[in-house]
Amino acid sequence: MNDDRAFERATRDWLETGSDTTPPATVEAVLLAVRTTPQERDLRIPWRTPRMSSQMRLAAAIAIMAVVGFGGLRLFGTPPIGNAPTPSPTARPTPSPTLPVPQPTPINTAKWTAFTSARGGYSAKYPSDWTLTLATAPASLADISSAAGAFFDHMKAPSGPFDELMGVSTKLPAGMSQASWIAAYRQPVVDQFGAGCFPPPDQWKPVTVGGHSGGLYVGCNYVESTTFVDGRAYVFTITQPFGAAATASTEELLRAFLSTVTIDAAAANESPATSPGPT
Repeated sequence: MNDDRAFERATRDWLETGSDTTPPATVEAVLLAVRTTPQERDLRIPWRTPRMSSQMRLAAAIAIMAVVGFGGLRLFGTPPIGNAPTPSPTARPTPSPTLPVPQPTPINTAKWTAFTSARGGYSAKYPSDWTLTLATAPASLADISSAAGAFFDHMKAPSGPFDELMGVSTKLPAGMSQASWIAAYRQPVVDQFGAGCFPPPDQWKPVTVGGHSGGLYVGCNYVESTTFVDGRAYVFTITQPFGAAATASTEELLRAFLSTVTIDAAAANESPATSPGPT
């Protein structure tokens, strides 16, 4: 076995046993470079390819290995030594808790006082600390428009932001449509206070009164509903003191009252006026 074969075998053994992380392709590349690397020539000396000694070729192999190893690190990164460290889990930001949106507390009507309006043909409940005065005469469209007291059931508040609740019903004149009745009912208010104090029907909110569909609207200092049942118009109103604008709580209180209403249009009393009802 000549020196070249001995050197090549020694080099291969060193590469394979001296570095357990050297890729096989790299080993072959170094061996090929060792076999074919010529001695550098000086520009002043004619070209020649002398044979290198085994020690020199081993030194060249080590140098080439260092260069190749450095290049491998640049390309592939530092190889792991032993067990690769387990990457730490990526910390996830803790989401902020979603706060519940506060909802308005429904008004509890369970302890309200029940009453029946013989004139109006309906029953309902009102706050127990309020004062009730029942209507004493049948109401006409003109009576409702003028808000005359004897034709309404009045539920007067003792104090606070509200003034009173009022309920009334009236027969529609023969041949009058619901739309014509609403227009006639609105007009005096619009003439005196402007359209903003009595919105037109296309701006009313839907509402159910005693199982019947109706409309709810907000005026200047009141919230009111109108419902038609069996040829009668039912109007329920909650007012605030004069000059005070209606608020969301005003509407909430009227809706609570409407939830207690039952309607019996056939029972409405159209007889002439009587003395005022009991308080």
